[in-house]
Amino acid sequence: MGSGVRRNRRFWQIILIVGDTACVLLAMYLALVARHIQFRSPRAVVESIGDPFWDFTGTACITIVVLIPVFYVADLYGFRVRSNRLKHGVRLVIAVAVATLLITTAYYWIPSTKLFRLAQVYNTVAMTLLLLVWRMLVFGIIYRHLPRRRLMVVGGGRAGRLIVRTIRDNPDLLYDLVGVVDDDPALRGQRVEGAPVVGDSSEMLELARERDVAVIVLAIRGEIGDGTLKYLFDCKVAGFQVTDMTRQYKECTCKVPIEHVDDRWFIHGPDFLVMCRPWRRRLFRALDVVLATVGLILAAPLMVAAAVVIRLESPGGVLFRQQRVGLGERPYTILKFRTMTADAEARSGAVWAQANDPRVTRVGRFLRRSRIDELPQLWNVLVGEMAVVGPRPERPEFVARLKEKIPYYGLRFAVKPGLTGWAQVHYRYGASEADALEKLQYELFYMQEENLVRFLVVLARTAQTVVCRAGS
Repeated sequence: MGSGVRRNRRFWQIILIVGDTACVLLAMYLALVARHIQFRSPRAVVESIGDPFWDFTGTACITIVVLIPVFYVADLYGFRVRSNRLKHGVRLVIAVAVATLLITTAYYWIPSTKLFRLAQVYNTVAMTLLLLVWRMLVFGIIYRHLPRRRLMVVGGGRAGRLIVRTIRDNPDLLYDLVGVVDDDPALRGQRVEGAPVVGDSSEMLELARERDVAVIVLAIRGEIGDGTLKYLFDCKVAGFQVTDMTRQYKECTCKVPIEHVDDRWFIHGPDFLVMCRPWRRRLFRALDVVLATVGLILAAPLMVAAAVVIRLESPGGVLFRQQRVGLGERPYTILKFRTMTADAEARSGAVWAQANDPRVTRVGRFLRRSRIDELPQLWNVLVGEMAVVGPRPERPEFVARLKEKIPYYGLRFAVKPGLTGWAQVHYRYGASEADALEKLQYELFYMQEENLVRFLVVLARTAQTVVCRAGS
C-alpha cells in the first residue's frame, strides 16, 4: 500500500526533475547558438549548430548538479497542486539567481567549463523563462492527465472521516476517492466528508470491480464483524490491495494518527528502528559527532557576531541556559543564544512562547527566524545530550502535563531530543497542547521510519526553513 503513495511522490519528482533538466539543456543550447549568431556568419552558425552540446557538456553537467539541489532546498520539488502560483514563480526566480551565483563560482574552480560572458547572460534569461513556462504547464495541463489510483474506504466513522479528508485535501497524491462503504443503514445515500456512501460491506467486491478500485482502506476502530472480514478477504483474494487506515494515513501524511491507534498497534506495528538496532545508534552517533564538530567550526564567526549584537541590544547574558528533558526523561541543560529580555519569565513563570511574543527582542526575532539562536546546541550534540535529528526538547514543567493529556507522549523520550527533526520541518513552532499532539504524530513516524535517507531529508528541509525564513 505505502509503496503506492511513495511511487506517486517519486513520480512527481521525476517529472519535475526531468523537465527541469530539459529546460537547462535547451536554455544553454539556445544561449550558445544566440552567441554564435552575433560573432559568425549565418552559414557558419548552421554548419556548427551541433557544437554547443559537444563543446560545453561540462558546463551543462555543472549547471544541473548545482540547480537540482538548490531547487530542492528552495522546496521546488515539494510539489503542491494548490500552492500559490505567484509565490512558486518568485521562489523559482530566486532559486535560479542563487544557482547562477554558485555556478559562476564553480567556473573559477573548473575554468574549462566556463561559458562566454554573453552566453552566460543569455543562458540565465532563457533558463528562467523556460523553467517558469514548464512549471506553469505542470500546474495547468500535465497534472490533469496524470494517472491516478482509485481508492475506496470501508467505514464511515471517525477513522473513515479522517482518511477521507486526508485524501480529499491532498490531490497531489494522485488518488481518486470513489466512495465509502458502511453497514449503517442511516448512512446509505449520504455523504461522509463529501464522499458518497456507495453501499455496504456485502457489496464491496462488486463495487471494487465495477469502479476499477486499486486500494481498499479499512477504517474501522474496534472489533470488525465476521461478515466484513470475509468480504475483505474475498477482495484480497480477488487481487485488490487491502490496507488499514493507520498505514494509509502514515503514508499520506508522514505521521502516526495517535488518536486512532492503541497498544496493540504499537506492539504489532513497525519497530522503533533506532532503538532496536545497535549499529544504527552507533552510525547516527558518529554522524552527530562529525556534524556537530564541523558545524561548530564553520559557525564560529557567525556565533561571535550573534553574541556581539545580543550584548549590544539588551543587558543580560549572551547564552540562555534552561532545563530540558532528554533521553529516558533525564534532565539536561540546553544552550541557546538569548532571544528574549533577561527577565522574560520573572512574572509569568514557565509559559510557551507565542507568535509575536512581546518578550522577544528585535535581534532575537531575527535569530529565531534564521535559527541562529539554536547554534549553541551543537555543543549539546557533541557531548551526547542531544542528537542532530530527533524530537524537539521539551521543558520539565510541560512534560508531566502533556503525558497526562496526550496518549503515548512518553514514547518520544526513548530517543535523544534533536537540534532539528521531522516534526520541526513539517509543522510550525508548537505553542499549545494541540500543537504538541500534532508534532508527536510526526515524531513517532520518524522514530519508526528512521533511515539515512530520511535523516538527510530532514537536514535538507531544515536548510529550506532557514533559507526561506519559514519559521516563526
